[in-house]
Amino acid sequence: FWCNTDEPFDNQLGSSSMSSWKEYKTADGLEYYVNETSGETTWDKPEELMDAGELITGEYSWVPHPDQGYVIAKIKHEAKDGTRQIETVDGFSMEVKLGKTDKIFPKVNFASLKKHMDDLVQMQDVNEATIQYNLKERAKKDIIYTNVGDILISINPYKLLPLYTASVMEEYWHGNTEALPPHVFTIASDSYRKLFEDKHNQSVIISGESGAGKTEATKVVLQFLAEVAGSTSGVEQRMLSANPILESFGNAKTIRNNNSSRFGKLMEILFDPKARIAGCKIQNYLLEKSRVTKQSLGERNFHSFYQILSNPEQRKKLQLGDANQIPYLNQSGCIEIDGVNDGEDFEEVTHAMDSLSFSAQEKQEVFNLVAAVLHLGSLHFVEDGQGSKIANANLLEVVSNLLQVPSFMLGQELTIRQFQGSASRSTTYSIPLTPSQASDGRDALAQTLYGNLFNWLVAKINTCLTPQGNPGQLRMIGALDIFGFEIFEKNSFEQLCINFTNEKLQQHFNAHTFKLEEQVYKDEKISFQHVEFIDNQAVLDLIEKKPTGLLILLDEEIVVPKGTDETFLKKLNQSHEKNERFKVNKTSRTTFTLIHYAGEVVYDVTNFLDKNKDTIPEGIIDVMESSGSSLINALFPPSSGKAQQESSSDDAGRGRGRGRGRGSPGPASPAPAAGGKTNRKASLGAQFREQLNQLMITLNATEPHYIRCIKPNQNKKPASQDFDGMMALRQLRYAGVFEAVAIRQTGFPFRMTHVDFWKRYRLLAPTAQGSNPKDTCAVLLKEIGKVKNTSAIQIGQTKVLYRATQYRDLELLRNFQIEKNSIIVQAGNRGWKSRIIYKRVNAVRQQLRAAIAKRDLETIKTAISAVETVDFAPKENIDAIALRDLIIEEIRVTGVLKQVLGEVAMRKDIPQALLDRLKAVVADADAIGFKSNEANNARAQYTEISDRITTRALLQKSTTDSDEDNLKAGLAKAQQLGLSDTEATVAAAKEELARIAKENEHVRDLKSALSIDRLNPGLQISSQPGSKGQATLTAQAKQDLITAESAADRFGCKTAVGIACVKTAQVVLKVRRALENEAFEEVESLLYEASKLPPGTILDAPELKAATDQVQTRAKKADVQAKLESAAAVFDGATLAFELGKAATLQMEVEYYTDLHNNIVHAQSLISEGLRLIEQEPLEAACSFAESFGYNLEDYHQAVHLRDVLIGLAGEIDHTLKILESREQMTELYNRAVGVGMHTAPLAELGKLVVLSEEELTKRQLKAALILNEKARIISLNIKLKEIFFEQFGNTFKINECSSIKTPQEYARGKIFGKEKTRLEMMNWQKGGIHASLTRIDPLLQKENKDAVTLFKNLIGYMGDKNLSYPQTLAREIIQRGIETPILRDEIYVQIIKQVTQNPNPESAKKGWIMLELCLSHFPPSRTFENYLEIWIRQQGESRSKLRSVLHEVLFSGAKTSAPAAEQIPA
Repeated sequence: FWCNTDEPFDNQLGSSSMSSWKEYKTADGLEYYVNETSGETTWDKPEELMDAGELITGEYSWVPHPDQGYVIAKIKHEAKDGTRQIETVDGFSMEVKLGKTDKIFPKVNFASLKKHMDDLVQMQDVNEATIQYNLKERAKKDIIYTNVGDILISINPYKLLPLYTASVMEEYWHGNTEALPPHVFTIASDSYRKLFEDKHNQSVIISGESGAGKTEATKVVLQFLAEVAGSTSGVEQRMLSANPILESFGNAKTIRNNNSSRFGKLMEILFDPKARIAGCKIQNYLLEKSRVTKQSLGERNFHSFYQILSNPEQRKKLQLGDANQIPYLNQSGCIEIDGVNDGEDFEEVTHAMDSLSFSAQEKQEVFNLVAAVLHLGSLHFVEDGQGSKIANANLLEVVSNLLQVPSFMLGQELTIRQFQGSASRSTTYSIPLTPSQASDGRDALAQTLYGNLFNWLVAKINTCLTPQGNPGQLRMIGALDIFGFEIFEKNSFEQLCINFTNEKLQQHFNAHTFKLEEQVYKDEKISFQHVEFIDNQAVLDLIEKKPTGLLILLDEEIVVPKGTDETFLKKLNQSHEKNERFKVNKTSRTTFTLIHYAGEVVYDVTNFLDKNKDTIPEGIIDVMESSGSSLINALFPPSSGKAQQESSSDDAGRGRGRGRGRGSPGPASPAPAAGGKTNRKASLGAQFREQLNQLMITLNATEPHYIRCIKPNQNKKPASQDFDGMMALRQLRYAGVFEAVAIRQTGFPFRMTHVDFWKRYRLLAPTAQGSNPKDTCAVLLKEIGKVKNTSAIQIGQTKVLYRATQYRDLELLRNFQIEKNSIIVQAGNRGWKSRIIYKRVNAVRQQLRAAIAKRDLETIKTAISAVETVDFAPKENIDAIALRDLIIEEIRVTGVLKQVLGEVAMRKDIPQALLDRLKAVVADADAIGFKSNEANNARAQYTEISDRITTRALLQKSTTDSDEDNLKAGLAKAQQLGLSDTEATVAAAKEELARIAKENEHVRDLKSALSIDRLNPGLQISSQPGSKGQATLTAQAKQDLITAESAADRFGCKTAVGIACVKTAQVVLKVRRALENEAFEEVESLLYEASKLPPGTILDAPELKAATDQVQTRAKKADVQAKLESAAAVFDGATLAFELGKAATLQMEVEYYTDLHNNIVHAQSLISEGLRLIEQEPLEAACSFAESFGYNLEDYHQAVHLRDVLIGLAGEIDHTLKILESREQMTELYNRAVGVGMHTAPLAELGKLVVLSEEELTKRQLKAALILNEKARIISLNIKLKEIFFEQFGNTFKINECSSIKTPQEYARGKIFGKEKTRLEMMNWQKGGIHASLTRIDPLLQKENKDAVTLFKNLIGYMGDKNLSYPQTLAREIIQRGIETPILRDEIYVQIIKQVTQNPNPESAKKGWIMLELCLSHFPPSRTFENYLEIWIRQQGESRSKLRSVLHEVLFSGAKTSAPAAEQIPA
């Protein structure tokens, strides 16, 4: 529709009208509606456009659902108990029961559901239901990142996505992160920028439940920082190397996650003043030590156990058996993980240890300790009197050797417990342990050993990552990967600690979010209402505040004599029964309930005291201190004297704490966490409170960035296919997402800088202009305010701030104006193009018309050539082409006519050749309707000459043949043509016609005497059976024939009828005489001879028929019949011929025998000829004809055999000539064919092929394969041809001499330092990135030159030369870029060649070769580089020959359209 962009908005949009509504779509596909009569616009669908179902959508609400979280439904009925009968928008009826806290959100806005926002606070309708729906719909499209203001929500996609490649990293580092989609790189990039822009430490807080993707998010953040910051010492790569070790010893498979972190960690990445990574410090929290000795069904122990077992060398050295036989590993029924190779992971761990300076002894001692833990679990205790003993003592020796402790001491401490007397500390006594107690002690030792080992590993890694230089100059970004809020069916001490951590972090989160939000408004100096802070301090006080905090009471209870879990619960209930955050569970003696920010959690106090103690007996500590292992000494350092005991004797008696649950984090050095004998060890709760307080101090000193990780389902299926609504809703609540949205929604969630706001909305008032950007925005809003109320939009110091309602109004106006402007622009552009095209075509049309009217050949040709200069040809072009062709033909015909007519005029007698030429040119003239004088003259002359020749020929032939009718017709035509009567042909014809008239009189006499036309009255023929055919003649009748025959014979008849009459008369006269003499054999002979004469030679005289009847006898017929049958049975052709002669005389019915005889004669003739010629076609014809009537004599069998041999050979030859087999096969076939005398043209062609040169034969074979589209053979023959070519010219294709590859001097040109090394090692493997492309790419193509450097990062990331996450996605991006950008293909191949050349790492080189094969499978090199690449592959040896086939296959098929999925690429 038309729009005047200068017209005021109030005139354009007008007042509301409910007619003429029309639907439009924005650029991103969202519908909006325009009333074309009034100009009114709206996002909401007008009722006029709604169908019957949509008119009642106001009845739909978001209703809580136990599985889906929320569903869109109508409430049909509501019961008193909260049960509601609902009907979903899909028409399904169901019943749901709502809890007290469940909310129904009424009036679903269906239009807003189509807008899947990047930022949840910018949604039109914001509530729990719409947030969950928005995330679900984004997940369906593999959009896993969504913002809540500055907070990032990350959904675990459960599949590889191309989101973390070098090019994506580059985009988020150098691009505008505010304009890019949400991404974890945005968080990492912002934290890094602010670290040095604001000169303030940063933190990235990553939380979520197990399986939500926290570990992966942490790795991606670290990878980004390592890439963009780098270092001078390579410490960033060592930092990334810590991950495989931490994951091996701290991660495990759970029901929820195949690689679940069973500990929390804070990684403090330290940066020097030049913004480079200087070092790193790791702090770990709450390792789940209980997993060492017990796992739930379907879960695994820590990865490290299985990885060591996967290495045959270590397995043998450590005397470990099958995992299925090890108690600490076989109790869950899960040993392996689909898609995980523990052997490869073990190699990665050992490589990481090498990178972090672990000595060989340290590595082996670590493996020894892990094996000792497994062997400990296999110790079996049995009853021994009142105590117990170890049944498999030999295994105790293995454990002792691995730990390097005395076996008798270890065995004693595992089965006997030493106690100090209550009266005298110097007095000790021993109590034997039952098998159950001994097993508990063994498990406690195993857990402590592993927990202390993990702490030591963290401390060792920290030692390797310690920064150099002045610590005061360093800045820090902390990456916190911490467990999320947990609510299980049974919640114990571990869940209390975890949820206490999350309460602390939530308080920090709320405080920061509120503070940050209000700070923005203060900085912008706009008016706003203070938002009340959502505080959870009451819960924190309930847990940790003295004197009655839960953890305080728990610490007191472990030192109180006879304190138990039950006494602890009793004190807890007494202290907090009136606290609104605490619930006493009166029906239970072991549980209490805390009301956390995320919901109510019921805790079971069973084993709370033991878990809080986290101790092992002093006797076992003594044994460990005596170890000869330096690692065990580090985990259990010797005490400096007897401890001063602080606990009571009863407490000392309970000193055998089980060490269950999660252990405390390790200290900064490889010291143990398991307590010693100096002073009473602090409780686990106290340690954890202290570390948590330190963590909060660290975080409070930073500017935080939040990543909330969400797990989409329990089945580990891709989020795009399975999104569990209720599960996601629960995690969103636990993560405080809804509170964060609420905070932002109460303020101004939409914010744009003055310049950005003006750029986006300036088309609403193009003339708006102020003295500065802020004033311009004010003028712009004033103009917009004439249409929509803009009073709620605030202009700050640097930004324009507004809410969702104003955002919708602005976007609606903007889209409406874009639609109108687009139509105007498009119409103008199309009209301009059309006018130009019309002018060009019209000019050509006029030129064509003028040329047609002029009818000049050259002018017409010029006009037709002009048509090629325009977009399409006018219809006159067809007429012009036809006229051009007609004129050319007329010119040609005229020339020929003149030549032929000239020759005719010069001759009196016209030869046939000249007449044929005259005929042909007349036909040409007729074909084009040519009516010139020459053409008309030629037509007349040709007609006259042709008629004269035809008439003379007719007269001549008729005279010779004595043909009366043709003589008469010819003479009439001669008279018409004016031929002279004196002309010899005419005179002879007239003379012959006169003679024929006299002959006719004799013919009449003969016919009368022979009774030809009517029976002579003097002749009577008997029809009686006994005398059939007997003739009676009068004397006169006899004399009439004699007289007539004599007269005619003397006259000399020449006409056909005259000759026949004379001949017939002569035969009849002979038959009469023979019959008179009763010479029947003579009669038979006469009649037989007469029958052999050609048709028409003898006329049908009645007397001859009568004679035949007389000589036939029944006896002769029988004899003839018998002989015919006998001869037919044996295909006796001669006998059949003779008998058939007699049968004809007797007028027998012998057609079958006649045909048979003819067939035999013909078959024998064909067979004889075929055998003589040795040719397939004659033999096939002969055999086929013989088979048609059953002929099977010896000559037939000879013909069949020879025919079959020739057919087989012909088929083989045809097949061979079609596919061109190997030279050997063709030679063998040729010799066989020549041997039987075959001499066909295909055989001759085959003979020529077998003597061709190898190159020429291969070319012919390739051509045949191309015709047959035999892909594999084409590739093989191409390789063969290339091999022949390379044998001659291979030395000319040296890789370093390829014109598309830079010279080393060119490549090193951009380097400032290390230029010589760069030049020398240009085509050799290197560990780091490249500074420029290796191939010559046009400098003007800046993006492609930049992409070349980025692709090399992907390559070394995939090959493992650089620590980058998701290597398969890096490989996929390389392949996809090669497919999409041909100019980069040679660059990719050269990069791979570089990285596999002199590569010191076999695994890296292996990945390089895999990458080369993947690339060759998907896109070809350039024609320039093709031979260089193939020669290089050829030089790599026979083991790489497959790559040549892959290369030729892609050269044949061309580039594929897309890269393989990341999952299909070898990891």
